[in-house]
Amino acid sequence: MCQYYISSSELVCVSLVKVRDHSYKFISAKPFAPNLGAEIYGVDLSKPISEEQLSDISQAFLDHQVLFFKNQKEIPPDVHIAFGKRFGELHAHPAAPTMKGYPEIFEIHADKNSKIANGEFWHSDVSCDEEPPLGTMLQIHIAPLCGGDTMFSDMYAAYDALSDPIKKLINGLVLHMNLSIYTGAVMPIEAWMTKGLFSQRLFTLLLGHTLKREEKRYL
Repeated sequence: MCQYYISSSELVCVSLVKVRDHSYKFISAKPFAPNLGAEIYGVDLSKPISEEQLSDISQAFLDHQVLFFKNQKEIPPDVHIAFGKRFGELHAHPAAPTMKGYPEIFEIHADKNSKIANGEFWHSDVSCDEEPPLGTMLQIHIAPLCGGDTMFSDMYAAYDALSDPIKKLINGLVLHMNLSIYTGAVMPIEAWMTKGLFSQRLFTLLLGHTLKREEKRYL
């Protein structure tokens, strides 16, 4: 699971994998925090990138979990989508309003009069799906001068810090996900019913990452 956040100056990418150090030949990476995160330089995401750059980005994504792509221009929707597809088949959010002409893109609008704002609580995007997506890409056009920062958590470090008895307790536990709790939040209840979004699903508490073969660390 990961998230991407793109603005006129940076892209943020989040993954749930353990941090490791690698050298990169086609990008530059500057560690952002001790546990996770790196600033990425030397790549322009407003146009197609090379396979070598993609390989370095993919490795940095696994190494640092959160990537801040600095000094970026506005990324056109078609380039945005094409970049996402290079990581795999794109996921369609089950209850999100999409951009006209670009159904792969979920549009978010919020101001001081908005009743809700996306991501107000700790979460992993669309964790209610049978197979949660690898990542989410968000291009931000308007941001506050200060505040409003997104917070990220290293779930590998959180799990590793647990005591052995607690790890033993949660291994094998199953989560019950019920989408109906979001009724009316991003679309009217009638639309949820039409789309059949009241399904309930069960998940193992600890899940593996699609790009890693390591011990499970998804919580």
